[in-house]
Amino acid sequence: MLDIMLFLRADICCMVIILLLFIKSFTTLGNNSESKSIRKVMIAAFIYIAAYSYEELVMCQMISTSVAQNTFVTIVIQASQTLLCYWWLLYSERKQKSVLTDSRKKCVMWGIPVAVFVLILLLSIKTHWIFDFRADGTYVRGKFFFLQYVLIVGYLFPTSLKALYYSVQKENYVRASEYKTLFLFILAPTAAVIYQAVLPGSFMVGVGLTISFILLYINNQQETISCDYLTKLNNRQQLVRFLSKKIKESENLYLIIMDANKFKHINDVYGHVEGDRALVIIAETLKNVAGLNGGFVSRYGGDEFVFVYETEEEKNVEALCCRIHEMLQEAKQKYALKYSLTLSFGYAKCPDKFIAVQELIRLADEQLYIMKRRSYTNLI
Repeated sequence: MLDIMLFLRADICCMVIILLLFIKSFTTLGNNSESKSIRKVMIAAFIYIAAYSYEELVMCQMISTSVAQNTFVTIVIQASQTLLCYWWLLYSERKQKSVLTDSRKKCVMWGIPVAVFVLILLLSIKTHWIFDFRADGTYVRGKFFFLQYVLIVGYLFPTSLKALYYSVQKENYVRASEYKTLFLFILAPTAAVIYQAVLPGSFMVGVGLTISFILLYINNQQETISCDYLTKLNNRQQLVRFLSKKIKESENLYLIIMDANKFKHINDVYGHVEGDRALVIIAETLKNVAGLNGGFVSRYGGDEFVFVYETEEEKNVEALCCRIHEMLQEAKQKYALKYSLTLSFGYAKCPDKFIAVQELIRLADEQLYIMKRRSYTNLI
């Protein structure tokens, strides 16, 4: 017989690690919808492992139990397991910017199957649909026990396989690691379930979940390194990494560099806090344009931004710049800004696959200088 005490110690260690990651998440992840979802996954995992630890204590005969206590623990295990999968679905889809979870109403609809299952689970105390306990305390599965597996597979695997698909698409190169992590999250717990099936009496799901949370944490740290703190756009390091690969692959690559007009005036008159707000609004606008038209967006430094765009015709680049300008004016009205918020643009087409990243940026920057000079001359 496997040493139950060994698994109990492992589960206690897992709970400590998950608790530490949960506390750390408030400083590393912020408080957006994605962060809230993953914290809920952690809470469900912690409760699930704690309930399993109780069963391990019973098996070790360290504590006594009753049918009522066993019933309560079984409900907690199965409910927390199902909620974990539901909250993971929300987190995964939000990370993938999916329309499936872009509103509160849709998220609630995804939760309806969980609510129905939990209701059936509670009714099983009398109906025994999901589980039952014999007089000697032996656990017995009910005739509708399979519903839990349907929910687990339905919530976990489609979104994870979609993330895997996105991770191998060339246009998702920058976020490939993030997508792979979303897929890898299910592998360790799935391997643990298979291990438990092969070796009955072993409890490895907690270890599998903890490994997955550690992978998520590592990926989040990598994202932080490659992300601009203020605007949440890709930073210069990530831009260079992206261009180094993209230049070799694409024959129709344009690099657009832009900066905010009269940005010093905004800082001097309205303060640096408002200046930071202006940069965030520009970043949001660029992200929205990239979401509609495709492309890679980065903060290059200060009030300069870079947009990498693939197109066969130069007129599409000009149309993209016009679209950025239009959406920026819409944002100005939306946020009731008291100052003008516009951008100057300069762009260059990648001439060949052997050009250095800094040389391509220099070509675009030269065009930006020419455009700003021309605008200044016209004002005079």
